[in-house]
Amino acid sequence: MLAWVRKKMERSDNLVSESALSSCQRNAARLDKRKAEKIVNQYGKALKAANKQHANKVFRIISRMTRDCELYEEICENLEKNHGYYFAIFSHKVDKSLLPYPKEKIKEAIEMLLRFEKDVDNIKLLKAGLQYLNFFD
Repeated sequence: MLAWVRKKMERSDNLVSESALSSCQRNAARLDKRKAEKIVNQYGKALKAANKQHANKVFRIISRMTRDCELYEEICENLEKNHGYYFAIFSHKVDKSLLPYPKEKIKEAIEMLLRFEKDVDNIKLLKAGLQYLNFFD
């Protein structure tokens, strides 16, 4: 009888530990998803800040360009050469130092969230976020 009770207890312990392990694995995945959400949310804030900063730069340059022929010529030269300060601005290149995490980490977080996401609008936003990463150099 005692052997039977021990066997039942061992089986019960195994079930509990498997259940606990399964729960821990789910929690670990949930923590990863939360971390991914945090990364993507901070990236969204960085995109807003970069967009505002970029729009201000472009507005100032265009305002000056209408009055300064030399500036206009310099901008044209940069654009023709696909190189230089004004080329970077007008081709929407943004300094990657504005990103809250490395580009690869943000990409990984977005791709992870895409696996979980069901909402079509959120999927579109996440995919757009992936494309916008290319503007950060």
